[in-house]
Amino acid sequence: MKTILMTIAVIFFSMVANAQTDSEKFLIEKGTWSLGGSFALGSAHTSSERVDYPRDFKSFSINIRPDVGYFIGPNLQAGLQLGYGYSKNKYEESVLTELKRNSFSIAPYLRKFFGLSSKFSVSLTGSPYYNFSQNDEYSDNEQFGQLRSENYGVNIRPGIFFMLSEKFSLNADFGRLYYSHFSDSRDGEDRQKSDQFGLDFSIDNIWLGLRYYIN
Repeated sequence: MKTILMTIAVIFFSMVANAQTDSEKFLIEKGTWSLGGSFALGSAHTSSERVDYPRDFKSFSINIRPDVGYFIGPNLQAGLQLGYGYSKNKYEESVLTELKRNSFSIAPYLRKFFGLSSKFSVSLTGSPYYNFSQNDEYSDNEQFGQLRSENYGVNIRPGIFFMLSEKFSLNADFGRLYYSHFSDSRDGEDRQKSDQFGLDFSIDNIWLGLRYYIN
């Protein structure tokens, strides 16, 4: 994962350097459609030797977000994004030995591009969203619990775009400023509700994508 982050950083700074010598402006015209999507991967190994609560688990997650957008003005895009996520945690020395999670989301968005050269732009995306997820809990391959949760709120995400050609672009989003409302239930019984506001720059919020433009 560190190698991926270093690669992204090198690409970013090389494009910024190129932008300073390019006099043409980044422009996606009104009436252009875009089709594409992005993905995020996460992996971790967490270990704690606390006497009262020992923990040792490995986690893996993958998330995909297909989307369609339409430029309602020059460098101003409105669109709709769908999402699916899957994650799995494996635990050692615990009654809970495995946790599997499936999630689904929908998010309309508004994105503004700020061109730095003819091919390179930074972006800011605002998006209300709704997310539903289901967690299945297992002990020695037998399911013993189910946790369902709902989450809705608003995200503001910074990003970068690089035009490979007139039809294709590479993009990346980094982190988010967010407000969210969260509620969950276990086996049909309500458990908790919470409201959060904050910044999140975790690995799970680094999204890489590809888009195709139609005009």
